[in-house]
Formats: sequence, structure tokens, C-alpha cells
Amino acid sequence: MLAAGIVVLAVTTAGACSDRQEPGVPTAAGSTVTSSPSRPAVLPLDAIMPCELMTDTMRKQFAIDRPDAPSATDPNAPVCTFISSSAGGYVVAAVRDKGVQALGRPVTTTVSGFPAVEIRRPNIKVGHLSIDVADGQRLDIEVQRLSSEQPVDEIYRDTMRFAEAVLATLRQKLGR
Repeated sequence: MLAAGIVVLAVTTAGACSDRQEPGVPTAAGSTVTSSPSRPAVLPLDAIMPCELMTDTMRKQFAIDRPDAPSATDPNAPVCTFISSSAGGYVVAAVRDKGVQALGRPVTTTVSGFPAVEIRRPNIKVGHLSIDVADGQRLDIEVQRLSSEQPVDEIYRDTMRFAEAVLATLRQKLGR
């Protein structure tokens, strides 16, 4: 499961920055502002630690049965890994100093109305979403499954469900 956390860390530090950014609207390098939807709310991550975004209800829903594994090797991108011995691993990173535009990829989907970049890697069965939550900030979510038999599309559906739950907790925590 550490591999999932390592993949998140690699993605959180990678990417090229866009030369253009407008408040409330993520901009991938080389794209125009009109191609990206705006956020339904601004969710600043400055005081948020990823392990705080897991609720008891989520633990039951996603069968998380191991202790949280926080990692703050980078104070601008703290990470928390959640493990389900029956399903796999879930990783949340609160990237406080790089928005989705730093990935150099276009916004490809939304998570609960928030613009997001879905990153798929050939032959790697890990779901990854980078969600634009505030100017220059994003949540990185990864889901890794124990079964190598699970179809990639199903892993991404699971990743979306987990990301929606994390965003709902973040919104509630911030009162937004």
C-alpha cells in the first residue's frame, strides 16, 4: 500500500505551471479559462490534515480497518494513507502550494462539481484524481485495489466515490 502513497507523492511534485491563472477557475498549461468549469465553493487546505478527512461512516463504507498512516515529509503536501485489508489502499494528499494547473494536464472531469484531472497510467491499476479546491491548491486522491482482476473502469468508479466522500467531509469541516 505504500506504493499508492508514493505514486501520489510523485504526482503532487510533478508537472509544469501554467502562465495564466484566474481566481476560482483552474487552468491547465496551454488551455483557456473557458474550457474549465468553476468550483462550487472555495475549500482552502491551509489548516487541513488529510487524516482528519476520514469519518467513521467512511471507514465502514470503504472497509477501512487499519490505523491511519499520516506522512508530512512535505509540509505543503501532507499525505494520509488508509488501508482496507479486504479491498486495498486509499491515499489523500492536501497539496497546498500547487493547483491542478501545475500538473500540465487539462481538467477532464468533475468531482461533486469541482474540476478535476483524472490521471490514468497504462498497466497500473491505481485510480488517481487531482481535485481543484482553491486557487493554487488541490486534493490528490488515489485508490489502489488488492485484486489485479478488478477492471480499471471499476477502480476509477471507486476512486470517484471515495473522492466524493472526502470532499463532503472537507466541505462539512469548513462549513461550506
